[in-house]
Amino acid sequence: MLKTILIVLLLLPNQTVWANDVCPEDVQVIEKGQTANCSGVLLSPEASKKADEAIEDSKYYKELSEKLYQRQNYTTKEIDILEKRVDLWINQSELLSEQLVKKENQNEWQKVIYFSLGLITVGIAAYGTSKLDR
Repeated sequence: MLKTILIVLLLLPNQTVWANDVCPEDVQVIEKGQTANCSGVLLSPEASKKADEAIEDSKYYKELSEKLYQRQNYTTKEIDILEKRVDLWINQSELLSEQLVKKENQNEWQKVIYFSLGLITVGIAAYGTSKLDR
């Protein structure tokens, strides 16, 4: 008979759990032997301390993760800027080398022209002096 009553009581929904589904406070201290007035997790003081430490650690690692993410973004932006600067330097280097080649070719032609003008001048002077001696 006692077993039947216990089984019936266990099968019937517990009215105290359903009636007090919302706790008035987030955290409540329950002494040994005291009944809880709402459902939740029961922690010993040591477990509560460990849970608090874990929460603090998670806050620290979350902040660290955000800082590392920001650092990664800054590093990515810096790499992009450096790549643009390298491209600019390469383009400027190519432009300057083309200008240098043009100038060297121009200098060679100037030398040929000046040499030719010198030969012509010497030829004219030689022709002129040969006409003066007669």
